[in-house]
Amino acid sequence: MSSDTPHSQASTDSRRGRAWIDPAAGVRIGYTVAAPSTGASKTVLLIHGAPQTGYAWRHVMPLLVEAGYRVVVPDYRGAGASSKPRDGYDKWTMAADLHQLVHRELGIQGPISVVGHDLASMLGFAYALRYRDDVVSLTTMEAPLPGTNYYEQRKVAKTAWHFDFHSNPDIAVYLTHGRERWYITRFFDDLTYQPDAITIADIDVYARAFEAPGAMRALCEIYRELDHDAEIHRANIAAHGKLTVPVLAPAAPGRPSVRTIRGCARRSPPTSPDTWCPTPTTGSPRRIPTASPGCSSTSTEGADARGTTRRPRSGSAAGESRDPYSPSSSPRCARSWPWRPHGYRRRPGCRCH
Repeated sequence: MSSDTPHSQASTDSRRGRAWIDPAAGVRIGYTVAAPSTGASKTVLLIHGAPQTGYAWRHVMPLLVEAGYRVVVPDYRGAGASSKPRDGYDKWTMAADLHQLVHRELGIQGPISVVGHDLASMLGFAYALRYRDDVVSLTTMEAPLPGTNYYEQRKVAKTAWHFDFHSNPDIAVYLTHGRERWYITRFFDDLTYQPDAITIADIDVYARAFEAPGAMRALCEIYRELDHDAEIHRANIAAHGKLTVPVLAPAAPGRPSVRTIRGCARRSPPTSPDTWCPTPTTGSPRRIPTASPGCSSTSTEGADARGTTRRPRSGSAAGESRDPYSPSSSPRCARSWPWRPHGYRRRPGCRCH
């Protein structure tokens, strides 16, 4: 049912292929699978985010193989080498695609670890809910999970504008047609903590993927189904309870809280007591690493709806809460706007980033 291209390395067996998942609907899933030459008893499924493909895991795969894992990296329905049908983009259906790939097409036995990044966190969550007995652990990264309270809060935030934009496929596809490269580059420039981690060559790979016929519409359909996904997940949890497997949910320093108040946190471990800064949506306190020079410690008082700190009103004491977004309020680095691909300006001696 699948067409494979074997590749042999010194200590790794790997192959790529496209497996028929639903011939009647014309759905084929592209994948890469790698394992130690001596065999592996543990399997991990790495699911990419958006706007990306399985190519995003290329640096992670060798490390997991070296650690003794069999690694399966698919392009989910609508992305990369996989088919781009008109429908079937609810995460319940997409999870079935990957489950069939892993267990029927690749013949892998036993439960697996599921890892999802960004949009694929939602897909990984659906996989773990639907196939509870076939999952040994779940890792989600940097995305709200449909069916949770945080998802309901996050989807209406100003910085989540693309949720609604993509939920109107006809408009989104029309406006991005012929501009796919620029459009996906904006996501990398705006949302990555270290923009130069994604090179021009990487952009070329992703641009080709989303310039393909049907790729942008498939991406939009994935977003359009999110509220439907939330209903499915809530119903499943109500019927079967919460997940009982270990769940890990790491987030990068840039998302969502620290990035919103960027300049207040450093990569290095804190050397003085933690600083209280407001959260992005409610203004309630959140503990984050030590503040950079010029970033004021704030309480909930003085926090606006964005979670930033207002400028002092007339009569306020000098040096009180200053706006961390103001270039004149602190010696932080000034990011260029529009942000330049793969980098930003730094002020001499600044260690904020």
